[in-house]
Amino acid sequence: MNGCIAGEALYSRAYKHVAPDLMQQIMLELEDIQQHIHALDQRVSRMKQHITNIGERILLADAAIYSRFGEDRSASYVANMRGKLLLTRRVDDEADDMYTVMNVIQENVLRGGMHVVSNNSVRRVNSISAVGKTLSINQTLWQTAEEIVAKAA
Repeated sequence: MNGCIAGEALYSRAYKHVAPDLMQQIMLELEDIQQHIHALDQRVSRMKQHITNIGERILLADAAIYSRFGEDRSASYVANMRGKLLLTRRVDDEADDMYTVMNVIQENVLRGGMHVVSNNSVRRVNSISAVGKTLSINQTLWQTAEEIVAKAA
């Protein structure tokens, strides 16, 4: 819970936890971070205002699939996985705005738990615990979602 991933680096700072003036550095950063939070809020608002169509949802799901599983998957695997990634787990997630769709896909691709047929056997998709892979998938989802919204504008 030390950060928020929103595509490319929106705002990033690192400090040694033993710096003698750590609290002073943090106070200065808190003042500076307001503009970055405002920019992130605007990005999220644009996504919430954009109602997706089925093609855009498929494009976003495919980006998540290729980011997580690689580009060398069969068409039937991708189609099967698309349906699983677009499946909502909660009633509150049944909206079609870009932000909600992106978060549904993100949760499903990272948490795993779904079963897919691969090489004539049923396999369970595990959750992702590697920080680097989580970061990569999140960046891909944000960038793809923002590209879709920008093209529609």
